[in-house]
Amino acid sequence: MAARKVNTPGATEKAPEPVSTAEQADAALEHITGQDAESQDQSTDETSSLGTPVEPTAEELAAKKEYEEFLQWRKNKGESAQPPTQHAPTSNVPADPTAKRTRQVVGPNGWITEEY
Repeated sequence: MAARKVNTPGATEKAPEPVSTAEQADAALEHITGQDAESQDQSTDETSSLGTPVEPTAEELAAKKEYEEFLQWRKNKGESAQPPTQHAPTSNVPADPTAKRTRQVVGPNGWITEEY
């Protein structure tokens, strides 16, 4: 007869050591690319250096110049724009702020016009 293994809550067993997310990411990358970390680190060390600046390409320089021209055009366009004109009232009411307004109300003898 086989012995049973008893799992007691709270019992201490040696817990598996946690794996950092960086190690997991490296392992996943190695699995996907089929490379090991050592050869990958060596290849990047040979090709990259912090001391050498990266020169922009002709396309990047042209795009930067075009963008600067666009910014200059937008700035000039904004300076030459006329301020918006005042909205002219479309009703027959004079523009005098002291003018009386009227409304229709029901009076004792029917509808009347009242100023307010």
